[in-house]
Amino acid sequence: MSKVDRTQIRSRGKVWTFRAVNLVGAMAVTLLIIWQSGMMSRSWWAWFTAPKPIAVAIAPVRLPTKAIGIAPPTPKGNDSSSSPVPLQLILVQTHPGMNIHDGTAQMGTVRESPQTYQAGALLENGARLAEIHADYVLLQKGARSVRLYLDTSPAAAKSAGSALATVGPIPVPPAPAKGPSREVLTDYMRPSPQYDGETLLGYQVYPGVKSGPFAQMGLRAGDMILAIDGTPLTDPTIAWDMFRQLVDGSIHTASIRRTGQMHELNLDGKFIANAEEAVVQQPAQAMLTPAPP
Repeated sequence: MSKVDRTQIRSRGKVWTFRAVNLVGAMAVTLLIIWQSGMMSRSWWAWFTAPKPIAVAIAPVRLPTKAIGIAPPTPKGNDSSSSPVPLQLILVQTHPGMNIHDGTAQMGTVRESPQTYQAGALLENGARLAEIHADYVLLQKGARSVRLYLDTSPAAAKSAGSALATVGPIPVPPAPAKGPSREVLTDYMRPSPQYDGETLLGYQVYPGVKSGPFAQMGLRAGDMILAIDGTPLTDPTIAWDMFRQLVDGSIHTASIRRTGQMHELNLDGKFIANAEEAVVQQPAQAMLTPAPP
């Protein structure tokens, strides 16, 4: 084989090799295009067959219109911490919290329309909602306190008449028609006013020179009288008028703090009245007694 023939054969081999490489490349590109087209077809088919969201019609919001000339009804007893007239507070329901100083209570002057108070709330009469229990709340003002029970509880009557469980102005007792002098009272009882700053808290009482009636009424030296018949002794004039009524023989219920504990004590003024009457009768009896020979 001549040199020319060998050269031609080599040239033809290179050509066929080049063509084979191009053919393989073309086939690879074709297969890649087919694979990508399949992926796109599957994505397109999934999108086409997927459920479409349904449009929801939203009704237009209409703001309430206020009726002209028609006033809304006013619920009764809504303002349970104040009243133009004295009214008894009613405990409708309690919602105790994590402890007795937490939670809420529903109170009012009308059971059908109470207000909700948080623990620690201050009422118009100055009493604070100090504690909340399952069947009662504790109202506290200074050193005085009272339990206000649920109105369905048999113990609900215990707080009736208490100034802390009453809203509205406290009625002032009428002045006695005939008041004895202050010195007569101090013969049997010596009230000493006790203050917290400029606020009068009550009267600490001690027996007078005629100590019999003091002990007969159940009093002890150092007792702190905070209220009489539910009226706090925060006004000196009112306090002395009520003390003087004992000399006339009146009977009053006193709220007393003794050795840190609260007590209710009936002060029967007949012991003072009887002792005073005996003092008045002694000179008359002495005049009727004949002189010794």
